[in-house]
Amino acid sequence: MARDNKELDSLEYKYKKRRRMAVYKFLASALVLIVFFYLAWLLPRSLPRNLFSGLAGVTIVFLFFKVASILQNSWRIVKHGKSYPQYIYEIGNGLAFFENKDMKMCEEMAAIGYLLTNVTTLGFYKFERALPQECSYSVDISDIKYDAEEFSEYLKIFEGGGWEYICSSGSIHWFRGSKGAVPIYTDNASLALKYEKMRKLSLWCVISGILVAIAFFALSRIFPYPVSLMFLFAMGTGIGLALAMSVGVILNHRLIMRLKKLQNHH
Repeated sequence: MARDNKELDSLEYKYKKRRRMAVYKFLASALVLIVFFYLAWLLPRSLPRNLFSGLAGVTIVFLFFKVASILQNSWRIVKHGKSYPQYIYEIGNGLAFFENKDMKMCEEMAAIGYLLTNVTTLGFYKFERALPQECSYSVDISDIKYDAEEFSEYLKIFEGGGWEYICSSGSIHWFRGSKGAVPIYTDNASLALKYEKMRKLSLWCVISGILVAIAFFALSRIFPYPVSLMFLFAMGTGIGLALAMSVGVILNHRLIMRLKKLQNHH
């Protein structure tokens, strides 16, 4: 599928910008990690050492994703600089935090000739090469599973509003509509209900992160030092997940309160 040089340059610029930002975040995180490691080794075996070891684990996970982002975008610059691949995978920003940002990313990809086809459980967006087009994207959260009998009736509601079903990941469903299509949620009450479901999902992730952190902390108490440090770093993964999703819970709670307040005013 032919593309003009302007479109190719735009895609390459996008990847270079993302790689540059990933490098900046990697360097900043590496500095923070050095500080956490230093404090973990300097302090005596106590709660402060456990705390900084856990924080170091959180930073290591973040560094891993930044390295993956740097390598991924470097590979894209080399491979995609002269042609368009059939598929492109993008890492989501997190629906619990930046839903609008993810939807805008999908719209920008459609504009350069890539349509969303799937979203994985880990939040990777899969785009397939197509003709460039202007369209809108939206998500809905429903307890109705995509393989349930009533799911077809559920989809008809959205199809009637001009929204085409794309894919599902658990209870989250993605839709595509024409540019300027009527929003799936047109009133504050239904929108508040959506974010209540989003808050519940985030809360389950917080609980999961806490359970993971507790499990690795227990293991760190069983094994001798310095093996215990490995489990403390792993504990940081659970802490990082719980802290991150706690922000999602708070953000969604604030949105719900704001929408209910607007609803009461009307």
